[in-house]
Amino acid sequence: SVVKKLSSFQIGQFLKDFMDDDMVSGEANVDINLTTQGEWLSQLKSQLNGKLAIDLQDGALKGFNFRHKLNTAKAKLKREKVPELVEQKTDFSALSISGVIKDGIFSSNDLSMEAPLMRVGGKGSADLSNETVDYLVNAKVVATSKGQLSGGADDLSGLAVPVGITGSWYSPKIDIQYDELIKARLDAS
Repeated sequence: SVVKKLSSFQIGQFLKDFMDDDMVSGEANVDINLTTQGEWLSQLKSQLNGKLAIDLQDGALKGFNFRHKLNTAKAKLKREKVPELVEQKTDFSALSISGVIKDGIFSSNDLSMEAPLMRVGGKGSADLSNETVDYLVNAKVVATSKGQLSGGADDLSGLAVPVGITGSWYSPKIDIQYDELIKARLDAS
């Protein structure tokens, strides 16, 4: 059983030490209330139950570039050349998620991320035993970027772009739901 609140926790350094991969960085406030039992790590994961809440500030998600995915969607809609991927990283000013863990499955419906020129919300689950994720997020391009040195509004401004994130934690498949995006764009016209 673990009941713990962590403040100003450097999650990137922890992940680097624990997993040798700092796929998420930032200063975190973490609220943990978990119970499990078992003799082996696989049992501990599959019998994990409780609640978890994480609030991150000024960090990054490594391994994919969310803005590039949105720019790719825009280019495909306009039948233009897909932009070159510069960096596999998504910077954010704030990211929060909370949820319930039941029998090793984390479920949440309140993912929220604020990043330069976009806001992201989502819901889904993560299987801790199999180390997989199944999430549907909606990324909304915003017209202004107070305090950010980026471009202004674009053709996707205000539209929610649905993005499926599935598969392994270490190399998830990130798939823009183009049918839903086209439908949302037509409905907005």
